[in-house]
Amino acid sequence: MVDQNSAPEDKIALFRALFRGREDVYPRRFESRKTGRSGYSPACANEWARDLCDKRKVKCAECPNRRLLPVTDEVVRSHLSGQDATGREFVLGVYPMLLDETCCFLAADFDKQSWREDVAAVLETCCQLELPAAMERSRSGHGGHLWLFFQDAIPAALARSLGAHILTETMERRPDIGLDSYDRFFPNQDSLAIRALSSGGSPPWGCLLSSYHCRARYVVIPPTVSCADGLVTDISRRLNSLSGLGFVQRVTQ
Repeated sequence: MVDQNSAPEDKIALFRALFRGREDVYPRRFESRKTGRSGYSPACANEWARDLCDKRKVKCAECPNRRLLPVTDEVVRSHLSGQDATGREFVLGVYPMLLDETCCFLAADFDKQSWREDVAAVLETCCQLELPAAMERSRSGHGGHLWLFFQDAIPAALARSLGAHILTETMERRPDIGLDSYDRFFPNQDSLAIRALSSGGSPPWGCLLSSYHCRARYVVIPPTVSCADGLVTDISRRLNSLSGLGFVQRVTQ
């Protein structure tokens, strides 16, 4: 059991068990003091280092001195505390798609005014389908995220198809709501071929880990979705028959 009084090491272990993404690279939130623009970029050991980094002239993805930083316990510790060793604000992101195009969670982002009603309806669908899900309020406070955590990594295409099935079931059951606040899934692509991460390329989009999870407020690890779940297996078979990519074998092996 992990709560707010647990040791930092236990909170870090819980966090890393839930939000399992790429371990060799992570995005960090930035915010421009001049323009107020914010976003996420891959953490680099040589960022703004003299004679090594000049973002004004060379794009990060094209920089020969780029040295991406891996996820470590200290990185997660900075995220949970909200600041790094220098006292600067630290917000960690995650690249949910692994190199084999699998993922360990699916997150759905809801952003518009009706997000509370929409998320509640989707949560009810998950309950009816016996799929454990967790909900949180977004960093801005004007939206929410719905999370499905998987016991084992599954193909990203399968995870996204599962999410699409949940949304479709919700709209069929509640045609009055329309799910207008739904924005996108994370991972938000089926394949790395769309935008591959390599030593010279840009990474796929990161996924925000908001303040709710920053403080490790889960008393226990939320239930996870099993790859052997009947619905997951059924969707795997549908994908397999449509594409011939062998998703069933990849999920069950």
